[in-house]
Amino acid sequence: MIDKYNAIWLGPDSPANYVNVSLDFINTADTRLSAEHYHKYKVVNFTEACISDFPKWPFVLDELFKLSDGESEFVIKFNTLSGTFSIPKFYKQIQHLSDGTVELLSLIATDVAGIYILNFKASRRAYTSERSWSFGIVWDGKNENHLESYVRSVEKQLKYNSEVELIICGPAPSFDIKFDHSVITSDEHTEKYANISRKKNKIIKKAKYDNICIAHNRYQLDDNFIKSFDRIKHDFDVCVVKQVLTETGERVPDWVSQASDQKLTANYLLTYGEYSPYMYVPGGLVIAKRHILLDNLFNDLGTWNMAEDVELSQRLMSKDYIPRLNSRCITKVLQLRKEIIADFITPDLNNFYRNIDQFSSGSINQYNHKSFIYRNLQQLYRDPVAFLRKIKRKLKG
Repeated sequence: MIDKYNAIWLGPDSPANYVNVSLDFINTADTRLSAEHYHKYKVVNFTEACISDFPKWPFVLDELFKLSDGESEFVIKFNTLSGTFSIPKFYKQIQHLSDGTVELLSLIATDVAGIYILNFKASRRAYTSERSWSFGIVWDGKNENHLESYVRSVEKQLKYNSEVELIICGPAPSFDIKFDHSVITSDEHTEKYANISRKKNKIIKKAKYDNICIAHNRYQLDDNFIKSFDRIKHDFDVCVVKQVLTETGERVPDWVSQASDQKLTANYLLTYGEYSPYMYVPGGLVIAKRHILLDNLFNDLGTWNMAEDVELSQRLMSKDYIPRLNSRCITKVLQLRKEIIADFITPDLNNFYRNIDQFSSGSINQYNHKSFIYRNLQQLYRDPVAFLRKIKRKLKG
């Protein structure tokens, strides 16, 4: 029996007693519902469409768990034949999001091949929605004007009546700081190897608030930084904000991906809201919950230019701490080498999914065979005369 207002239906045709919300949120960059729906519902129903119809379904599933008021019943439809969907990955994410509390209620095969309706109970894993922030910065003593820009942008967040602290890992600055702050010195060994991972871990361990933001010395926070997180009730695990160059407004690498977790590949600049299984959080600006970073510290082996951000992101993604975008927040980048921006290219995710099984030459040959047939059928449809001429030439040859 559904009690009024404690159940939510995603889609236009909800039964009686359900709160009804549109699926349009899936087409937004943030893939977020209005936060007024967070932490409220005993029943979450996503059966008007298959969750697997959306290549960004891991974001959608993450969002569904934010609707739970604690322990909830979930009803979700999926299609096992979808080209961008994986049952084990889907089940693994549910296992992680529920911290293993998931309990199967039913699994019903529909009349359509491959489509099932899954019904389960689960409690959401530990999360916090506190508004307090620890802002850290890694500083090597150079470009103190950049450091001061970051510090002053942190100071502006005090107007939102949140608890705020600043942690500098590096030498003490020469200018005054008139709010809660601390300076952590770095030892000779750390400096010798440019061990930025160790510096970031010092900030994480020193931080006293639930939300952590750690920056390299080239950022200036948006004036509305905390306000933009209020809009989502500070409900995130790991977050990415938009980044632009101060002088030109040009987008810099923020929402990004590799193409594999087996080797370092080219770097890819994703369209905002696009999902990739190999997404990573750029190490220049890391935003995450304190308890998550304490449980998943940076690898102490990750010195400068050794992909410490990719390695950490791989570990977080393996636990389904998926980066989520906060597009309302735009952080300014004071300086960045042009070759870093040029290093990121546009991906073709459709091509990735089409060619995902490359373990045998047979699969490649099968793909090439299908592609050959498809190309010829296309030509026959578009220009039958030219197609027949081509066939005649081949027969003569």
